[in-house]
Amino acid sequence: MERLADLLRASLKLGSRPMVTLADELTFLDDYLAIESARFEGRVTVSVNADDDAFNVMVPSFLLQPLVENAIRHGVVPRVSGGHVEVVAVRNESTLLLQVRDNGVGLCAGWDFERDAGIGLRNVASRLEHLYGVAGLLRLTPIQSGGVDVRLDLPLTPMPDGRATLFRRLEGDEST
Repeated sequence: MERLADLLRASLKLGSRPMVTLADELTFLDDYLAIESARFEGRVTVSVNADDDAFNVMVPSFLLQPLVENAIRHGVVPRVSGGHVEVVAVRNESTLLLQVRDNGVGLCAGWDFERDAGIGLRNVASRLEHLYGVAGLLRLTPIQSGGVDVRLDLPLTPMPDGRATLFRRLEGDEST
């Protein structure tokens, strides 16, 4: 219940801002994942790996949650044995690579973004195009062994003063 309250408070706080630090986005995702973990009772595992120098990069608010939700709902949960979702954030010289991979059931044969993407994926793609002025920042690729690889190559937009909040899970402090 505490995580749900944290999630709701964060959605009110972050919802008024189009861009947040990756650290804030990961904290929100952490609260969401705590709820999903309880819901699926160990059938879904998630790992989050982010470069230390990526935490202060600005990203669209509520960017990762719908991608992870899709990976869980459409990829991992349909598998009897459950599965794993991996979230990765890597900062390069001019971009922030965000990746959400799952080992779920994958995309159906002939899947096409224009024809088959749902509201969540379409909203993410539309928001990215609006915020960055570039189409095609969201790419989905089937993984041959099963699952989907979702990649976002976002132009770097760091906070002006370089400050970043700390991602709770990495710091091990669940009280902040």
